[in-house]
Amino acid sequence: MYHASQEFLDDLVDLSESLLDFLNIRLLTPKAAKDGAVFALRAVPDQKRLGQRFRKEKSKVEAALASMSHERLEEFDKTGSMVVEGHVLTKEDVSLVRECRKSAVVTDTATWEAAEDAALGLLVVVNVAPSEALVLEGHSREVQNRVQRLRKKAGLLVTEQRPVTVYWRLDDNNDAAKAADAAPVRRAIVAHLETLAKKTNTCLVEGLVPNGAHPLATNDLEAPADGADEGATKERLRMLKKREVNGVPLLLALVLGE
Repeated sequence: MYHASQEFLDDLVDLSESLLDFLNIRLLTPKAAKDGAVFALRAVPDQKRLGQRFRKEKSKVEAALASMSHERLEEFDKTGSMVVEGHVLTKEDVSLVRECRKSAVVTDTATWEAAEDAALGLLVVVNVAPSEALVLEGHSREVQNRVQRLRKKAGLLVTEQRPVTVYWRLDDNNDAAKAADAAPVRRAIVAHLETLAKKTNTCLVEGLVPNGAHPLATNDLEAPADGADEGATKERLRMLKKREVNGVPLLLALVLGE
């Protein structure tokens, strides 16, 4: 994040932990941006007023304004007047807008994306290049969502004291393509197993439910009844899609006391 004010950047640092969690980002780097380097002032002439005042010399005045430096416009912003091509201009003749020079910061648009708030003088640059770690973290968040949804289906509260186990398996249906899609999801669960257990208050175990155990809830879907209408069929397809992670069905079964 780029901003000219060090006080603003210090406030970002104070809030960084909350921002990282809220925005789901891994690292926040505040950077001081010298005013004029990232954000610069641009003069916008009042065309009608300049035409009435300068007539034939209007184009010369406009050309001078277009090439005017940020520093001179900053001085004009403070004093309220300046001399251009021998003519005194005031804020009735010229207004100022603050623009972001993203190209001064972002040169690799395949890796970085930028968004600015010119009025606030803030430029945010985000690294959008996917990495293995980020992909796995994304899959783990989806798994977390599916587990929490199953706990809700089972009617469990966050305060549930009994041990909760969710047995999971990825149904690739012996399809090579789906098996390839399932591999990173499995790696994500294994790599983030401790975090998943902590955030869902659930023990995750790969495999089928043991004999004798009775699932309180599963995300299995019953086959459509004979003669099911189109609406019911579409709803089932939607629910099937919602249990997928990376295009592979994640089958879950929740057991209490395991």
